[in-house]
Amino acid sequence: MYYLTNHNFGKLLSALYLDLPMNYADAYVNYYSGYRLASFDLDLHFFTKDEARALVIADKLIKDIQFIATEVQIARCNAEQKKWVEKIVLPAFHSHKKCNLLSSDFENFLIPESCPESRREEYRTYFLTHKDRYGYAENKVAPIVFCRLLQAKFNLSEELVDLEMHHFSRTNYDNSEVVEFNHTLDFEKEAINIQEMIDRFSTRVSKCKPSEVRSAYYRQNLEVLSEEERAMITTIQQERKQIYARILNFYFQKLFKEGADIPLHILELAGFQPCKGCCKHLLAEW
Repeated sequence: MYYLTNHNFGKLLSALYLDLPMNYADAYVNYYSGYRLASFDLDLHFFTKDEARALVIADKLIKDIQFIATEVQIARCNAEQKKWVEKIVLPAFHSHKKCNLLSSDFENFLIPESCPESRREEYRTYFLTHKDRYGYAENKVAPIVFCRLLQAKFNLSEELVDLEMHHFSRTNYDNSEVVEFNHTLDFEKEAINIQEMIDRFSTRVSKCKPSEVRSAYYRQNLEVLSEEERAMITTIQQERKQIYARILNFYFQKLFKEGADIPLHILELAGFQPCKGCCKHLLAEW
């Protein structure tokens, strides 16, 4: 038995290839955001590209449980690294759920989406070489100056305030809970509970633009917000992530209840590595 965090289960789903559109920018608009989940009445326009695609894949796996064992192909690409400045390590699986490394968080600088793919390596080098000169301390140059240089040098379309808020500082994600099979889960009751969460969320965001909900993680830090507005956006972000995690967990439990298993070679092909803390016995042969 091997363990993945809930976030990494989403990564595993994203690595599975089901003859689905891979160009996120176009596919999100034309396919993923308009997809209707079989088990839940949920508008995926309010979810990020990665969240929507993972939910669609999980939904398709539930509809055809044999797929994971007989037809799975792995989309082997470095799409994840293309989004970040600093080198990222492969996601890990764990041999026991008490591993200390399960508590580590993720931090990195997000590369602007408008940065051409052919210049992303140049962007990384330039960013890491010059970034330390800028900051909010008295002996540092204002970050907006650096963002203006980045905008001009790489012909970025993002606004300066967006670059400073979303790309100058590190993006930080807390590690998520371990996904483990729950033998006593009442799937019918759980589906009802999740739909009730979705209904409350839908009511809360009914007057919001989907793009504002998708970017709530960043928008909650805008200085122009009142305390009431900030609290509302923070609540929206938390509820969206809770729904996403709860549905993924529901599908995970459903898959394993039906006998699905993910062998080591699938984890390897999907870009996972054994944990350096609790899977040392596998590292020598990996």
